[in-house]
Amino acid sequence: LQLGHLDPVETTIGVQKRLHALGYFDESIDGELSEALTEAIGQFQQDNGLPDTGELDAATRGELHKLVEG
Repeated sequence: LQLGHLDPVETTIGVQKRLHALGYFDESIDGELSEALTEAIGQFQQDNGLPDTGELDAATRGELHKLVEG
């Protein structure tokens, strides 16, 4: 994992890469919103004390950024 090469957390592909790095997303990293990505987001939210909406909200993006990039 090369952090300097991650797409911004504001993009779907950036979220997919971060969730993949954390072990939540094992599907194709293609920048597309899918059922698998929604499920991965929901599981990440549950595990990190966030409301389980399955949506890419600011709190979820912030937590992903914090955990992957410090």
